[in-house]
Parts: sequence; C-alpha cells; structure tokens
Amino acid sequence: PPPPPPPPPPKEIEYSELVSRLSTCRETGVCDVERVDFKSAKAEAAVARIGGSERTVLNLPIEDPSNDSSPLKLVARCRDANVPYVFSDLQAALKSTRGSSVLSAPKLPSLPKLF
Repeated sequence: PPPPPPPPPPKEIEYSELVSRLSTCRETGVCDVERVDFKSAKAEAAVARIGGSERTVLNLPIEDPSNDSSPLKLVARCRDANVPYVFSDLQAALKSTRGSSVLSAPKLPSLPKLF
C-alpha cells in the first residue's frame, strides 16, 4: 500500500515559537517566516506565513510598555529579521478613503516672501 499522505501543515503558531524563529532569522540570515500580517492597528492579532502556509499567532500578548513581549515588539523583531510585515486592516482603511477628503490635510497658507 502507498504511504499515508503527510499531515497538513499546522494552522497556528505560538507567539514564543514565532519569536524564536525570528531570532534565528536575524542571527543566521536563513528564514522560513515569509511575512507577518497584523490584523489591527495595535497589532492585537496576527497571521504568520511560514513555509507557504498561513498560521494564526496564538497567545499574542497585550500591549504593555513595561514588558518585553508585546505586539509592537513583534513588529520590531520582524523588522530586525528583515521579515516583511503589514497591517492589513490599516491598509484596507487607507484604500477605502483614497479619493475622499477624510484623511486629507488642510491646505496651509503660503508664507510671505521675505526677499
């Protein structure tokens, strides 16, 4: 009989394992984390793309400036490991307001010429 098919890739990854993988990326330059997609502006939820499959990041800590394990520290770890990251909800909001004046800055008056 043929061998059984390989198990499906995991659909989740623990925060601590992702941090460990990003540290390996930074130290060795070899990385299996392809990108991280943060699902809110405060990075309270995230999905990591690893080896071609999407994995929900479990146990993502809440933001706490006095703690070393916060969502924004994960953003910094991605940056330091040269792993691309996006804030998909923020990008979607910006795309939906493009062409409208909701986020446009008001025109500033020009300064008088002094010379």
